[in-house]
Amino acid sequence: MEKIMKTLPRAVKIRADIESDYKKKKTELEKAEDDLRTLEKDLEKKKAVLSEEAIKRKQEEFQKRLMEFREQVTKSQTDLQKKQNDLFSPVLEQIKKAITEVAAERGYGLVLNQQPDLLYVGSSTDMTSEVVKHMDQKH
Repeated sequence: MEKIMKTLPRAVKIRADIESDYKKKKTELEKAEDDLRTLEKDLEKKKAVLSEEAIKRKQEEFQKRLMEFREQVTKSQTDLQKKQNDLFSPVLEQIKKAITEVAAERGYGLVLNQQPDLLYVGSSTDMTSEVVKHMDQKH
């Protein structure tokens, strides 16, 4: 399954799109984090000259922005995970269907996902390339 997901053109495109979205969001979040650090340093520098009330307001503002940043990070992670699930779910269903069809054509009663736990799998029983070809022809 992993090999199919790595070689299937649709899955490769989805992965590239998600990676692009991730990089954009990462850049935005890094900028927001830098802004927070600048605000924190500015607060530290001005502590000596500001009144206690002004320091308190600045600290509250910083804490508010820090909480907003953390919420933004969490939301970004959740959104990215949801997008990944939404985009890959139909592809996974198509792969499962193709595996079922190829297995039926070959007369297999059992198909295993190749895992590190499997000690040996003969190349004649590996149907990965056939599933990819089957999907390219049907979809």
